[in-house]
Amino acid sequence: MLKLNVQKQTVCSQSRLITSVRWVVEATNGLLKTWKALGNVMANSHIPHIGDYVRIVAALCNAYRPPRKNIEEDERIMAQRMIRLSRQSNTLKIKVEEKGWIKKRVIWKEMSADDLQDFPRLMFQELCDLTMGIYQLKQTKSYTKEHIDNQGLFKIFLHKESSDILRIKIQSRHTASKIYSLWIQYNSTTVLNWYCQCKVGARVVGCCAHIASVIWYLTYDRYQDHSTRRVLCDYNNYLMDADVEGHWSDNNEENGD
Repeated sequence: MLKLNVQKQTVCSQSRLITSVRWVVEATNGLLKTWKALGNVMANSHIPHIGDYVRIVAALCNAYRPPRKNIEEDERIMAQRMIRLSRQSNTLKIKVEEKGWIKKRVIWKEMSADDLQDFPRLMFQELCDLTMGIYQLKQTKSYTKEHIDNQGLFKIFLHKESSDILRIKIQSRHTASKIYSLWIQYNSTTVLNWYCQCKVGARVVGCCAHIASVIWYLTYDRYQDHSTRRVLCDYNNYLMDADVEGHWSDNNEENGD
């Protein structure tokens, strides 16, 4: 079973590496298809020569077109880090399963207002480094707002013996009736490890949106000044049926009102 879990985690991490370079691949394919020869359906007689056509067009693009992506030094460092992490296992997931933390309840206590004073405070760029990009962070604002509107924020529990471990219960992004548990390990300067019960929650190359939402709030958003944040109104309260008496109707239009 442990070997199977490691294999699933490896596949998950490898898929994250593929996703990170997918845009460049798709953009390059789009550039090749701007050439008429490659952008339309070819006759069967041209099939043996397609490889030659692609190499010719690619050479012309490399010589006379700007690159699809300019690689910066910090991006090279992140790429190397992603490759290194993809070969590692999720140590927190192993600990959760070996110690049976999923089923045990007595070892957890619900967080109070005075807890988590030692949880790290991070800059936004540091969050991007943790999540390996900005994709998950773009979803965190609306996702966190859903939890604030419904039942307070997250239901957070502290481990009674390991003060550096959090357990959080959070609603699935896709199914309202499904609740996931996730675990986060941290120290005073950064977030060390994470694990979520969702399909991609065991990845170590970045994290799932559930974990990103919790980390984003605890390390960054709760320290921001929200007094100037634009308030979104619920305009459904102001929309009324057009047939209601006293409002616009066909009679008004006939009378020229």
